[in-house]
Amino acid sequence: MLQIREPPDSREDISCYINVVEELWESAESGGWRPSSAPRSDWPRICSPHVFELTLFLVNTLVSLPFPRSDQIEILLAFKNEFPILKCHSETSSWTSKHVNSFDGVEFDNKTGVVTELDLRGACLSGSLSANSSLFRLHHIKYLDLSFNYFDSSSLLPEFGNLTKLEYLGLSDMSLTGEIPSSISSLNRLTELRLTGNKLIGSFSPLFNLSKLSSLYLSSNHFSGNVPCSLLNLSKLSTLDLSSNHFSGNVPCSLLTMPFLSKIYLSQNHLIGSLETMNCSSSSKLEYLHLSYNRLSGRILEPLSKLTNLKELFLSFQNTTDPINFVSSLSFKSLESLDLIGNAISRLNIGSPNLRELYLDNCSINEFPTFIKNLQKLEHLNIANNRLKGEVPRWLCSMPSLNRLFLSHNSLDSFEGSPKMLLNSSLIVLDLRSNAFRGSLPVISRRLYFMLASNNSFEGDIPLSLCNQSDLGVIDLSHNNFSGSIPGCLITSAVEALNLRNNNLIGRFPDIFDKNGMNEKDDEERKERESASYRSYGEEEEPTARSLQRLGSHRIHGKAGGAGTKGMVAKLSIGVIVLLICTLSLLFSASIGRNPEPTRSSKINVVEELWESAESGGWRPSSAPRSDWPRICSPHVFELTLCFISEVFGAFQDWNDMIRIFWLLFAVPMEETNGYLRVRCNGGLNQQRSAVCVIKVVTYTLM
Repeated sequence: MLQIREPPDSREDISCYINVVEELWESAESGGWRPSSAPRSDWPRICSPHVFELTLFLVNTLVSLPFPRSDQIEILLAFKNEFPILKCHSETSSWTSKHVNSFDGVEFDNKTGVVTELDLRGACLSGSLSANSSLFRLHHIKYLDLSFNYFDSSSLLPEFGNLTKLEYLGLSDMSLTGEIPSSISSLNRLTELRLTGNKLIGSFSPLFNLSKLSSLYLSSNHFSGNVPCSLLNLSKLSTLDLSSNHFSGNVPCSLLTMPFLSKIYLSQNHLIGSLETMNCSSSSKLEYLHLSYNRLSGRILEPLSKLTNLKELFLSFQNTTDPINFVSSLSFKSLESLDLIGNAISRLNIGSPNLRELYLDNCSINEFPTFIKNLQKLEHLNIANNRLKGEVPRWLCSMPSLNRLFLSHNSLDSFEGSPKMLLNSSLIVLDLRSNAFRGSLPVISRRLYFMLASNNSFEGDIPLSLCNQSDLGVIDLSHNNFSGSIPGCLITSAVEALNLRNNNLIGRFPDIFDKNGMNEKDDEERKERESASYRSYGEEEEPTARSLQRLGSHRIHGKAGGAGTKGMVAKLSIGVIVLLICTLSLLFSASIGRNPEPTRSSKINVVEELWESAESGGWRPSSAPRSDWPRICSPHVFELTLCFISEVFGAFQDWNDMIRIFWLLFAVPMEETNGYLRVRCNGGLNQQRSAVCVIKVVTYTLM
């Protein structure tokens, strides 16, 4: 049995220990084995401060990955098995018992190993979510999102109320029916609730007790009745979305007085009455107000003008007989987006210097509002479906920030000034459809991506300048009077959709392809792409201003995306750890080899004399004082460290071979020292095994 002795207090004690061992060695017939009574104070111990601190450094600093608890893994796998049929690739495909660190969409607590987040939005799950689902055994979960899956129609299960630690709950587009169960009121930690796109009915009174709720999304359901004044109980509410329901009656006058409410979406309901009775205070923090597609009457803008922080105001299609007067005296100084589509406007003079988006579609406007030229930050202007005639003013196309201009369905016939007036514009989207434009097509900006000019009277040849537009992606010149041949460069350019129907063009497509040197296979592929482009654009439906706005914005801002790099970071961290350990061991061993202590060296010489006459088969007698061994780079210590990492982080067992390669490369001694000769010792072997057992006990205790 291994006995742990107290370390000696001085170098004299160490020397005494070594002398005793050497005397025993001289009289013992041990066959080259080291007696285990050697002073263990000089042995590299697992509890050495260096090794202990290094282990803590490895575990707590660089390898801080969560430890999934086994019972949590069982719950997740059971939940996965509840939905065996997947309609597409799902995050749950990576869930296996062998790779517990690669559960996509799952976050574990770093300390306890319990599931805290489960994000399965659009995970292609199909089937029914039952009341006895394993999901409801995840009692520590804080974030849960099951939106956009293929669940069968069912009610909102009361069991969700048992997940009392939830802070976020997303159940949008899950075909939920019925009423919101009263058990939801138990989720008193909930800060955001999303139930959009379901078929819920009745009252949502169970939500009024959720005092921490800051975001509530209930749009696209079947809620009806008046907008409840009890929403005032949600004092921390900042976002309220009740759009696309069946609410009726007046807008609650106290709704705008809520202290933190900044976004209200009430579009597409049956709200009526006047806004003049609303208590619109200048201290309100409201920034986004959507009231489109309702039946509001009376003066609308005047009471809302008191909301000095308002940035976005949507009032389209109010179905009111009273015209809207928007004059500069109204204090909308912070307004950035204004939607008045489908309303009768008698006077329009907007004095909002920060306005970026203006929607005046279908407002019976007879002439271009001159106040627009003062909106230097305007990026999007939709003035389609009106009664505009004559020329497009020069100042409109030269506005510095304007990049999306919609003029379709008017009676415009020309551009003021030179045909090249569009050349230096900042436009990306230009919509001239269904007007009375005639003559040749104007020279367009090189930045233009959408050129929509169908249903006009443009004539002459299709300008070759279109071939120089490197960014031009969509061209619609259908239903005009263009003549001549089709420029071959349009076919071979980067244009994604080309619509030239109903013109007076001549020539044959094969001639164009032959002239550009395309082979028969390329010809067929190009025709197939052309056919797909024609089918996807222009023949089925025309693009709307909203869709083009989104496409234009995509063009401007680009598309962000990325994948999680947690696994790669962890692996790189392991590599850095190994490199750091081996570098330190090399430096430490080199310093020891250069500065041996004279006293201990003399004792080693005596042992070496014994070594010369011993038949040990090449093994080094272990009576050498292990105080000369480099503690950190000791092979035993290194193997024990590997054991500890492998036991705790089972996912990294494949790295052991790589770590050993680093050890061989970097830990080769610079000269022959005591620390790197092979040792045979029964006591040392027992001590190593005992240390491994201690590590396993510590490991299981931590887990």
